[in-house]
Amino acid sequence: MADADAIRKLASDVLLQPDYKLQSTENFARLVEWFFDLFRALFKMFDALYDFSPYVFYALVAVLVLIAGGLIFHIAYSLRTAMRGRRALKAYEEQGGAAEALPDTWARRARDAFAADDYLPAIRFLLHASLLRLELARKATFRRGATNREYLRRYKNTGAYPPLAELVEITDSRWFGGIDCSRGDVEACFQAHQQIEQLVSEGNLRA
Repeated sequence: MADADAIRKLASDVLLQPDYKLQSTENFARLVEWFFDLFRALFKMFDALYDFSPYVFYALVAVLVLIAGGLIFHIAYSLRTAMRGRRALKAYEEQGGAAEALPDTWARRARDAFAADDYLPAIRFLLHASLLRLELARKATFRRGATNREYLRRYKNTGAYPPLAELVEITDSRWFGGIDCSRGDVEACFQAHQQIEQLVSEGNLRA
C-alpha cells in the first residue's frame, strides 16, 4: 500500500495538470478587465462632453457629486437609525420581570421611546402591546415565535384586523424594509393600538 506522502504527491501532480486548473484566476482577470473597459468608456464619454462644453461637464460632475453625497448620507442615516432602534429595543427588553407579560408595560415603553424620538422601537412596542392585549382577551398564550402574518390570519375575521394590519404593515416596512420611520408613523400606530384596546375592553372579539 502506498504511503501518505506518495498519495499526496500523486494528487498534487494530478491537480497541477492543465485539465484540472481552476478557473477562478481567469474569471477574476476577466472581471477586472471588464471594469477597466467600463471606466475607459466613461472617461471617453466625459472627455467628449468636456470638449463639447466645459460648463455642461462641470454641471454634470456637480450633480453626480450631490447624488453620491445624498446616497452616502441616506445610508449612514439609515444605519444609525437602525442601530439606535436595536439598542433601545434591547435595553427595554433586558429590564425583564413579570411586567413583560403586561400590555400596559409595552404601551408605556412605546410612549417613553416616542418621547425620546426613538420611533423605530416605539412602533415595535405598540405592536407587541396590541398582540398581548388580543391574546390575553382570548386567554391564549403569547407565542414569541409566531410571525406577524400568523397573527393577522388569526384575527382576519374580527374587528381587530384593520388596526392590527396597519400596525403590522408599518412595523414590517419600517423595521425590515428599510423605510425611515417618522413621527406620523408612530402616531398612526398609537391610534391603531387604541382601537384594539377599545375593542378588547368592549369584548368585541370573535376569534
